[in-house]
Amino acid sequence: MGDFEKSHDFKVVIVGGSVAGLVLAHSLHKAGIDYIVLEGRDHIDPQVGASIGLFSNGSRILDQLGVFKSILECTEPLKWYDMLTGQGDLVRRDDSLQLIEARTGYPVTFLERRQVLQKLHQLAPEQSKILTSKKVISVRTLPDGVEVHCGDGSIFTGDIVAGADGVHSQIRREMWRHAKSDGALKHLKNDEKAMFADYRCLYGMSSPVPGLRETSIYRTFNKNWSFLVVVGKDERCFWFVFEKLSRTYRLPNLPRYTESDQAEFVKPFMKRHVSQGVTFEALWHRKTAATLAALEEAQYQHWTYGRFVCLGDSIHKMTPNIGQGGNWAIESATALTNKLYAMMRTTQRPSFVEVCDTLSDYEQSRQVRTKEVCTMAGFATRLEAFDKFWHKLMALYVVPRAGDMLVDVHCQSVAGAHMLDFLPPPE
Repeated sequence: MGDFEKSHDFKVVIVGGSVAGLVLAHSLHKAGIDYIVLEGRDHIDPQVGASIGLFSNGSRILDQLGVFKSILECTEPLKWYDMLTGQGDLVRRDDSLQLIEARTGYPVTFLERRQVLQKLHQLAPEQSKILTSKKVISVRTLPDGVEVHCGDGSIFTGDIVAGADGVHSQIRREMWRHAKSDGALKHLKNDEKAMFADYRCLYGMSSPVPGLRETSIYRTFNKNWSFLVVVGKDERCFWFVFEKLSRTYRLPNLPRYTESDQAEFVKPFMKRHVSQGVTFEALWHRKTAATLAALEEAQYQHWTYGRFVCLGDSIHKMTPNIGQGGNWAIESATALTNKLYAMMRTTQRPSFVEVCDTLSDYEQSRQVRTKEVCTMAGFATRLEAFDKFWHKLMALYVVPRAGDMLVDVHCQSVAGAHMLDFLPPPE
């Protein structure tokens, strides 16, 4: 079946054909563990204007899985970083992105998220196990497994169900529902209130814009708003417009936006600088896709209950300012596979208690690092939008003089990152 011969019938039902879900599928195959992927949409790679940054902690795992080189063909290593004020004045230009590559062996890259999904799907060793149009509506627990029910009437069984179904995860809600009915999970109410939004974000892509350099990142900092623009392969532009909301929103009252909301949103940004000589207007008039959404943030205490387990945005949702959301999903898929692989090396048919202990070990192995990176991402969002006066001082006077400190912090973080521990590290 995989790199390690399948010698048991343990099966994982993966809900969500996301980056987290597909990396989990690849990893389980390598571990010799059976799985099925259920994606609710009609296509595995919908075009919603989303992009993804790949850093060495994610790329190293993709390399172990044998898919990184194929993904790298879709992009170019990023080289230059410009930081600007809201008036378009250059605060700092550096080559720290090249230093990260020199130290870690992997470039910092940026590309369409759908390109990563396409490659993960195309290179999947068992594509027949990745199903689309399978919207999960409920999960029933059995004495020896789970029964996953889809909207089209189909039912899938397995030993555990893994929720890789994004920020509004149905599996997370089902996990909570079962925990409530059992009177379990202390402080569950805290998790139900964990998701909030202080900011909103317009993100999208544009065709090449004169004046924006290929393989460069541009960041514009200003009070209550900021820009992030990444110019990738063939001068394709990926961009984000962050704006602070008038108040904090929490579930179930997170704002939703229409195309008319989007049209109103962009008006005050048109003449604002994304680089020294380019305004946002140039990006907007060349856009190929755009979405306006509340910028959800959430750190959950409980990642698992019984035979339920969550990973990716379903259980650790961070802001995109430091580009680690996708990499963290890849890491979590890897950590979960490591724990399941270790369990299956000791028993052919794990008991319910052994399954619960294994999933709990996965949760504990990820929580400290995840809390740190979610906090760091939220801090970056607020720093770049000068949320407090000291954020402004730090952004304009401390960060530009920090030298290689930010690279040092990144490399230290990567040093503690998960890999598939039953496979050799990439050469």
